[in-house]
Amino acid sequence: MVGNTVSSVSCGHEKSSRGRAMSYFVHGSDDKLNFPHYQSPSPDQDQALWYFDAPSWFLEDGVGIAYGGELEFTLSAFSGDFSKPTDDSSPLVVLECDVCALNTKTTLSFPLSAVGGWDGSTKTFSLPLTEDGGWLQDPENTLTTWSAPSKCSFIEVLSNISRLKILGDHTSWYESVGLDNVSFKNLKGQLPICAQGSPDATICSCD
Repeated sequence: MVGNTVSSVSCGHEKSSRGRAMSYFVHGSDDKLNFPHYQSPSPDQDQALWYFDAPSWFLEDGVGIAYGGELEFTLSAFSGDFSKPTDDSSPLVVLECDVCALNTKTTLSFPLSAVGGWDGSTKTFSLPLTEDGGWLQDPENTLTTWSAPSKCSFIEVLSNISRLKILGDHTSWYESVGLDNVSFKNLKGQLPICAQGSPDATICSCD
């Protein structure tokens, strides 16, 4: 777990089941809040979001072949006041590539608003792995708005992915959340020929 600046989120591996959707899952609990030192814009909200952070071995071979498929995972909350949810502009998922764009970092995020938020009930999310599926690319410039990535940029990130983060901090106060069944899924090859100039998709001619 990463992202909680006051202290690390307590986390663990639950070796039991909670219904069919959650079995032998990981979980995290936030027991520290990060309040701002000023009274605006939201003095009563936690200012640091924590994420589940995939281990490096999960991503070491890249997932370019998953292009056109889905990223799936299941979330379930054990505690938390979901009447005070996290801002839905926050990223539900973050994909990072440390060597993309001529060896500079590329970050893609899937906003929570794109799935209509989450109420804490056990839910399996399925996010489309295409450049027009709702993902936004960090322009690495605070004066520029985030926008949809190009086909080549999206495939390059999947092929060279260095980090996958899934939001666990879904309320403005304390919460305990479990994560299970994380997978990149694709039942048929959809990687376009224009992105196959090199195995890492750095040679790409897709429009």
